[in-house]
Amino acid sequence: MPTYVTLLNYTEQGISTIESSPSRIESAKELAADLGGEFRDFYLTFQCGSGNNRAA
Repeated sequence: MPTYVTLLNYTEQGISTIESSPSRIESAKELAADLGGEFRDFYLTFQCGSGNNRAA
């Protein structure tokens, strides 16, 4: 079975309701299972500043 990686950004609304993220992830896992798929992993990362973090 293919494995897909998706990179997403939170919207302002998503950030304001970040506390409910674990339950939304569980809902996504259940939906994937209902459709015959598998939600294997979830990684939450963050980026500081403007995104240009290269050393001078």
